[in-house]
Amino acid sequence: MKYRRHHTFITKIILWGSLLSIAYLSQQTLIKVEDVKCSLPNNQACPSYITDELSKLKGESLLFNTFEDSTSKLQFTQPVQIKIKQKSLPKTLFIEASIDPGLYRIQNTNLITTAEGVTFTNDNSELPEVELTSEDLGSDENISSDHQILVANYHQGLKTIFESFQQQELSIKKIRWESDQTIKIELDTDLIVITDVNTIHTSAQKTSLILKAKINEGLEWNKKELDVRFRLPVLRNRT
Repeated sequence: MKYRRHHTFITKIILWGSLLSIAYLSQQTLIKVEDVKCSLPNNQACPSYITDELSKLKGESLLFNTFEDSTSKLQFTQPVQIKIKQKSLPKTLFIEASIDPGLYRIQNTNLITTAEGVTFTNDNSELPEVELTSEDLGSDENISSDHQILVANYHQGLKTIFESFQQQELSIKKIRWESDQTIKIELDTDLIVITDVNTIHTSAQKTSLILKAKINEGLEWNKKELDVRFRLPVLRNRT
């Protein structure tokens, strides 16, 4: 009796295993992606350069598929993060795409650089400009041919400037990196802030204090420059 029960139990396991195998193989061959629906985080439709690339997912297995390998091979004209939102039977894949607009634009070019340091081509003229004036910064050696990644030392400094000024709710219009000793930051108020690589981390806080000081109310900032490279900031007329 015990032998029969044990045999029956094993038979059931084998049967269920076979059914699962058949179901898996069936979905691999029958349930494939035929329709890819893409939306942005704001629920707007994805632009064509994204949907065209996502169409390459058609024909892949819908179930038991994370699509991680497939989406990693997709090539977009600018950085895009892909998130699988839903798989809907029989053959529809819902995707959310997040577009990285970039952090800044390199002046006199159509090169946009993201916070991660990846540079791509785009005509977006609304981003703050970065002018690299020194010979070292402006050389082709500092923008690699592979993915056009800006040299990490300079990009990290630029990223720190943008992040620190954003924390102080100050908008940057343009950055002119003349050298490690002279970095000029033009704000949307037209005030020019002068800093260097050693004072980058504190430049935004000092600038915010000066702008909020009541004694400075009514000043024409478009005629001023603020030098924060010293222990005490120096506010002076532009030369």
